[in-house]
Parts: sequence; structure tokens; C-alpha cells
Amino acid sequence: YTSFEYVLSNITIVFLLLAPLLGMRSFAEEKRSKTDQLLYSLPMSVTQIVLGKYFAMLAVFAIPVLIMGLFPIILSLFGVVFYKAAYIALLGFFVLGAALIAICMFMSTLTESQVISAVISFGALLLMYMMSGLSTIVPASPVASYVCFFALSLAVGVVFWLLTRDF
Repeated sequence: YTSFEYVLSNITIVFLLLAPLLGMRSFAEEKRSKTDQLLYSLPMSVTQIVLGKYFAMLAVFAIPVLIMGLFPIILSLFGVVFYKAAYIALLGFFVLGAALIAICMFMSTLTESQVISAVISFGALLLMYMMSGLSTIVPASPVASYVCFFALSLAVGVVFWLLTRDF
């Protein structure tokens, strides 16, 4: 197929595995080695530190996305490629990657262990990826949906409390 959008939909599954590996080290390693105290003593705000780490991870992700930008041009040698659809799909893939990196970066702040950070991030991303399939399990009535959402929120809250021991 010369439709580049199909390629990106398959790469999304691979990215669910790679995003936790990219984000697992952002804050977990800082906490484990106690260098986060050094970061906080710098003449920068916490917001600047977080944004700096986020934009650094986004730059690492942007390099392969820019290389993938050449693929529609190469595919046009073998057939008709709709450039507008291909590059809008690539932009959507980049925005999806930016959101997943932000989620993995947040999960890295919850623990000192890189492995636990990667596992929690992968679990969260997998849950979001399978959300449309899981939505068929939730009842359609408003009261039952509320009860199910409350039970799920309570379960997630208990898991976060067990991980952090802090409200």
C-alpha cells in the first residue's frame, strides 16, 4: 500500500513499548541517586527543569519522526501518495508521541526505580490503547457507569497510595 497512514497505525503499537523506555529514567534515576536535590538548588524553577527534560525527550522522539517524513517521498516513487493525508497522520503521530512521553514522564516521578516506572508507564499506556475495547464492558446506564467509574477511580487511588504512601 502507498497509504502511509497504515504504517503509522502499526508503529503506534511499537511506540507503546518504546515510550516507557524513553521516559523511565527522567525522574526515577534522579530520585534514586539523590541528584534531584542538586536540580532543585539550581537557579531555575521546577517548571523550567520539567520542561527542559520534556523537550529533551521530545527532541529525541522528533529525530525518528523527521526521518519518517521522508517515507512518503520514497513511497511516491512506487505509486500515488496523498501527501496531505500522510503528513497530517505524521503530525498526529508526533502529537500522540508527545502526550505519551508526558504520561511516561509523570509515571517516572512516582517511584525511584526505573523498572517500576517503565512497567507502570506501559500499563497506563496499554490501558489507554485498549480503552475503546474496554468501553464495551462498562454498562450503558448512567448510574451503573458512575458506580463503575467510582470503583475504578478508587482502585487507581489505592494503587497510587500503595506506591507513594502519601495522599
